[in-house]
Amino acid sequence: MHRGVILWFAFFLMLIIGCGKEIGDSCSSATNCPSGAVCDTNPPGGYCTITPCYPGDCPAEAKCIDYGMDNSFCMKRCNDSYDCRKGYSCITTVSKEKVCMYAPDNSEIK
Repeated sequence: MHRGVILWFAFFLMLIIGCGKEIGDSCSSATNCPSGAVCDTNPPGGYCTITPCYPGDCPAEAKCIDYGMDNSFCMKRCNDSYDCRKGYSCITTVSKEKVCMYAPDNSEIK
């Protein structure tokens, strides 16, 4: 019985670790974000990101988007707005990348 409890605990711990935060998740501070990421508190609910970033810097679920003037952010990749959290939409950027961004009217910004 003791071995069963240990195995169950190990399985539970793996589930918790596997469900970590990702780029694009809500946050109130960097401690709510993945390792190496920061919490951008400008958009509603906060946005876990890495800034500045360069191509290849972002985790697999994200893309580095350069807004010019040394402003670049890892943004969550998406195919459509269902991939984004509530209040955020899948927006096609100038570089033709689709990422989750805050969009108060949920319209596509091009």
